[in-house]
Amino acid sequence: MESLVTHSCLGKCPRERVCDVRQRRPVHAASLAYIGKESNKLEEVDAGMVQMWDEVRDEYADPRHDPWGTVVVPVLREMPVSLLVQETSLKERAIQYARKGVTQPTPENRWSFIHAAAAYARERPPQPAPRDDLAALAAYLFRDEGK
Repeated sequence: MESLVTHSCLGKCPRERVCDVRQRRPVHAASLAYIGKESNKLEEVDAGMVQMWDEVRDEYADPRHDPWGTVVVPVLREMPVSLLVQETSLKERAIQYARKGVTQPTPENRWSFIHAAAAYARERPPQPAPRDDLAALAAYLFRDEGK
């Protein structure tokens, strides 16, 4: 809302009109999550018996929209293998398998890859990069769109 100002637009628009002074930027989702609510628990929610929405909401993963394949692996493929060995302390073969998508790394190794890829992405444009690792990777991958 800070980008919206009320002014005369130098005589080009009515005095009371709200004009946007910033240009539009494309928005890209870093990840998608499908959720569903348990309809058989709606009465409990209405009665206030459920304290947390997580108790009645289920999340469904879609492998086609998994951030691992959509934003992490593409950045890993751009990184030199020697840098990944240094950053993750993993063997070269494990790195090659992860970059090719042959195997899914263990959760611990997955986080090592994500942090290494995010650090790599943050050192390159666009700057400043988001703090969240997956958001930084998405911003790096979509850096040339919208120009």
